[in-house]
Formats: sequence, C-alpha cells, structure tokens
Amino acid sequence: MLIQLVKLARPWHWIKNGFVLAPVPFALAVGAKLDLTVFALGLLGFSLVNSAVYAFNDVRDQAADRHSPTKRSRPVASGAVSSALALALAAILASIGLTLCWLTEVRAAIVLSLIYLSVNLVYSLGAKNLPVLDVFLLASGFLIRVLLGCALVDAAPSNWLLLCSSALALFLAFGKRRADLVAGLTSEHRPSLAGYTVGFLNSALGITAGIAMFAYALY
Repeated sequence: MLIQLVKLARPWHWIKNGFVLAPVPFALAVGAKLDLTVFALGLLGFSLVNSAVYAFNDVRDQAADRHSPTKRSRPVASGAVSSALALALAAILASIGLTLCWLTEVRAAIVLSLIYLSVNLVYSLGAKNLPVLDVFLLASGFLIRVLLGCALVDAAPSNWLLLCSSALALFLAFGKRRADLVAGLTSEHRPSLAGYTVGFLNSALGITAGIAMFAYALY
C-alpha cells in the first residue's frame, strides 16, 4: 500500500519544479539574496501541493485512465487505492505543503500555491476537456513555478523572463497534446483531443519554440 501511495503522489514528477530554479541565477546576478532554508521550505511545500493535485486528478480521471494502455495501472484506476483514500492523501499533502509555504514567511509563496491549486481544480473539474484552454491552463502551472522562484529570492520577475517562460511552457503543453495524438489516444480518453490535429500542434510547437528562443536571446 505504501508503494501505491508513493505512486499516487508521483514524486518523480517534481522534476517539473526545475522551473522554480530558473530565475535564481539571474536574481543573484543583480544582488538578490538566497536563503537556502526559505527556498527549500517553499520548494518542498510546493512539491507536496503538486502531489496533492496528482492524487485528486487520478480520482477524477480513473474512468478514462482505464481506457489507456499506459495509465490503467495507476493506483486508483487499477483499484489498488480507493477513491476515498486518494482524496484523503490529497488533502493531507495539500495541508502539509501549504503549511510549509506559510513557514517561509513569504506571502507570495502561499498565494501562488493556492492559485496553483485553484487552477488545477478548474482544470480537473472540466476545463481540461476544452481544446486550447486546457493547454493554457497546463502552461500556467509552469509560469506559477517561475513566479514562485522569484518570490523565494525576493526578486521581481522581468518581462523577458515571463515571456520566455510562458513560451517555453506553452511549447511543453502543446508537445504533451501532440504526444497524446501520436500515441493513438482519442477523445474517449481525453475529450479535448477532438479539437486538435497533428498539423495544428506542429505549427503551435514551431511558433512557441521560436518565441522562447528569441525571447531568451534578447533576455
């Protein structure tokens, strides 16, 4: 059961929080101070909030996951973990994560974590079924990570950093949808896929990649 709960929390997906680190070298270069304790608390707290979202999503998506050859083995979809236990784990992880963010005494850390939770609730409760909107909501999660990194080192995000991060986040989100189509997933598994074609996604990937590289070069 412990192994199944760890699978439900997906700590290996915390690698996405590398976006939190993105603004740090630039902030330090202009004189910002890095308090390792504050930064570690904020990063760990936000990571636990991520895991709470994954657990909640698995409960919401369990019926669709059973139609996926790769996701049918997830703890809730496979029946290894009950929906009630998964929701309880989500609540516990969210509570601990928000508490750690509060302990940083960085007000923006708790605010951004709450925004992240709210965005993902909207996504899970139906917005993920709407083409394009689902991609923008996914991308917003990466942008929130960048803003969190700025908040934890007490540095204002530059417009170039936000533009570059937003474009890169959209690139990753469009890439995820393209991977779904190429893998043969249909609207039965993810309703929003009915609104995408590989051609459209290729164009979107080219545009967002170009913007990200151009913005980073100027930055």
